[in-house]
Amino acid sequence: PDGSRRKSNLLILVELAQQFSLIGKNDLTLFVEYVIGLSKSGTKSAALKNENAVKIMTIHASKGLQFPVCILAGTTSHFNDSDAKELTCYSVKYGIGFKYFDEDLKLPFSTVSRETIIKDSKNVGLEDELRLLYVALTRTQDKLLITSAFKNLDTAIEKYKNRLLMYGGEISSAFFKTTSSFADWLLPAVLLHTDGEKLREAGDM
Repeated sequence: PDGSRRKSNLLILVELAQQFSLIGKNDLTLFVEYVIGLSKSGTKSAALKNENAVKIMTIHASKGLQFPVCILAGTTSHFNDSDAKELTCYSVKYGIGFKYFDEDLKLPFSTVSRETIIKDSKNVGLEDELRLLYVALTRTQDKLLITSAFKNLDTAIEKYKNRLLMYGGEISSAFFKTTSSFADWLLPAVLLHTDGEKLREAGDM
């Protein structure tokens, strides 16, 4: 009885196990406690597979899963750069970097070691974000929709065009290091693509 719902619940259990493994846990007891905790917090069973429904999840949680249609939203949100705001930064490779306080000017200033650590941390972070974007772009089976919101699209397109021209008309490693969001990769790629005519209409490439 009620086979479709039971099947959906089993598929949810498999999905939860996949998500649980992403955080590096392989303990069965902890997994059972994890599922019980979700149940107590009000997590409900899955909708039937043939029901019209939208599932919202993080890119991390979607790893290993496939969906007929995927929407990648919020691509203009900036990557986390909180390290650059810290007074003290740490790196296994470069050690510790501090800001120093100028007693005469009564102002804090960064140091070469701190800036080196921040630059290295940003490069590593960009590589992680690029891998994450790859996951997001490969979850769909039939159709992928990507949204990017700008206050002024024409201004944004001109900015990307000028940046591309500055780096020889290609998304080079030097260009890559100046980016801070998924849109900073996606929009230039579309501008360079043969099908990006609509975006290029904002000006001559």
